Amino acid sequence: MEIALARLRATPKQTEKLVAWPGRDSPLGATWDGEGTNFSLFAQNADAVDLVLLDADGAELEAYELAERTDLV
Repeated sequence: MEIALARLRATPKQTEKLVAWPGRDSPLGATWDGEGTNFSLFAQNADAVDLVLLDADGAELEAYELAERTDLV
């Protein structure tokens, strides 16, 4: 399991859409690495997974399909 779901990189005041990079399959969860955040989750029965970013009030800001996968992660 060497391929992860996605890694997003942004600055706090970025106005452009975030860019997804190939990431790592572990550790599971959201992990900041100093340049971006790696998102990895176990989804045995999923057909697709979307990462949805919300603002402080819970309103949807962006949604990204997480296309990379390794086995069930």
